[in-house]
This record gives sequence, structure tokens and C-alpha cells, in this order.
Amino acid sequence: ATGEGRPRRQEALVVATLREAGAVPFVRGRTGHAVANPWNGDRSCGGGAAGSAALVATGCVPLAVAADVCGSMLVPAAATGIVGFRPTPARISRKGTPFADQSAFSTSSLAGIGALSRTVGDCELFLRSVCVPSHYDRDVCGTCPFVCKEPPPPTHKKVFRIGYFVPPGCVPAARRALYETVAVLAAAGHATVPLAPAAPAAGATERLA
Repeated sequence: ATGEGRPRRQEALVVATLREAGAVPFVRGRTGHAVANPWNGDRSCGGGAAGSAALVATGCVPLAVAADVCGSMLVPAAATGIVGFRPTPARISRKGTPFADQSAFSTSSLAGIGALSRTVGDCELFLRSVCVPSHYDRDVCGTCPFVCKEPPPPTHKKVFRIGYFVPPGCVPAARRALYETVAVLAAAGHATVPLAPAAPAAGATERLA
């Protein structure tokens, strides 16, 4: 559909590519800030892709395609507790979307076509399904091709030294989450080191006052 809700005569290239990969598009989420947050009806989903985020968060759909210029997709993802994936602009074709304008410095040139999902793995599947030669061949001038490669198998386990800091006044829930994360890292064999903030230089407090 267009930004005004009028049906388009031809579907966007990204949708066509997903359909060829076996996806079944069947619904369009409402846009705008007026969509109620499914976890708290007194709050909104916070951005342009609000309806799509609500659909994904409540399990109505496994994945939604969306566009993001300045948080239209990532803010709703954060507000509803799901994964928002915004690739580099032009990584995925904008052909057939309201952001198809290729003019340099236009708002459309900043839009990245990405996905909303409940898992990182589903977003990876989305990228692998779209970033294929047939997708780029149909929009040579409007895309920056990218080929997904299988990661090489690890030859050895890397061990990291990871520092963590508990800020003063940290609320109990955040403190608990931090220590649980530290415990998981330590159990995986990594060295976890508590950090203390550096003391301010002499006279710094007076100069800032």
C-alpha cells in the first residue's frame, strides 16, 4: 500500500523477493504513534512501524518488513520487547516502497528496509532470503549488493577479559540482571573484572561548578 493507504499496482521488490523465497505476506500493520502498546495500553508502540511491532510482539506474525529513517522501526521494537533489524540504507532495495526516491539528500535516501521479529535468528533468515542475486539484478542502481556467507566454524574458543561497572543508585532489577550476565560469562570461561570509575582530576569539580 502507499503511505496514504491506497493499494499499489505492484508490490515492493523486497516483498516479491520474500514471496519467491516462500514467505506468505498477508497483512499490513498500521503506521503512526496511535497504536496502543500490547503490554501496556496506556502507552503507544512509539513510532512509524508501531502496528507491525504490535503484530510481531503478540505473535500474530513471525516477522514484519518495515522501513526506518530515524527510529521508525527500532523505537517500536524497543517499546514492545522484540528485535528490530535495520540494515544499511540501499542494502535492501526500496523499489516499490514510499521510499523509492533515489535523490541524494532526500529523506528516502536515508531509509533502511529491515525487519521486526521476536528473534535475531529470524532477522538473519530475512537477510539471507532477501540478499540474493535476483533481488539486486532488478534494482542495479538503487542497491548496494551484499552476499551472505556462512560463518567459518570456530577453530578454537576465544576467552575474553570483560569489565563491568555497577553505577551508584542502580535499581535492584538492573543490578540483578547485570550480575546474572556476569555469572553466565564467567561460566563460559571468560574473565570478568569489576571496574571502578576513575576519580576526577583535582579541581575538576570546582571548574565544572
